This record gives sequence, structure tokens and C-alpha cells, in this order.
Amino acid sequence: MSVVEKPDDAACHIPWLRMMISTGGTVHVCCYNVRPLGHVPPQTFEEVWEGDEFNALRKSIVDQTFDRGCTDSCPIVSSRGILKSSISSSGLHYERR
Repeated sequence: MSVVEKPDDAACHIPWLRMMISTGGTVHVCCYNVRPLGHVPPQTFEEVWEGDEFNALRKSIVDQTFDRGCTDSCPIVSSRGILKSSISSSGLHYERR
């Protein structure tokens, strides 16, 4: 599998540069993104980096939907006014503005 290509004008470059792996092995793209992208082990670093979840996140940034765990607590997302958060009895929700 290959990595989704990053355009020069991508709003966020982080998913093409790095990932965060917790001491428990859960992989996130950054501290603002709430969606786990994999788990090392049993997955390898390469399986997560080139995997469906990471590529779906990259594609959401290219498409500017930011719908793969990005939150309005992210300075990049909030500065563009893309998402609006709300809290209900079922938890925290994000929707496109």
C-alpha cells in the first residue's frame, strides 16, 4: 500500500511527517486528533503509516473535510473555522460549519 500524496497547499502537513505512539501502543497523528489510527504491536509501524486509517485521515485533509478525528481544539482547524463542537448527553460531537 502507498501513502496518499500530499499537495503543497495542504492545510496540515503532520500526517505526512510523523505519528505519536503512546506507551500502550495506540497510534495517533497528533495530540489534537482523537481517533486512534492503529496499535503497535500487533501492527508494524509501516502497516499503520501506510494503512487505511492513516490514509483516510490524509485524504480528509486533502479534501478539507477534516472528518477523521480532527477537532476544533487544533489550531489549524480552528483558525480555518472548519468544525464546530457541541456537547450532548451522548458525548462531544463535531460537525462541519
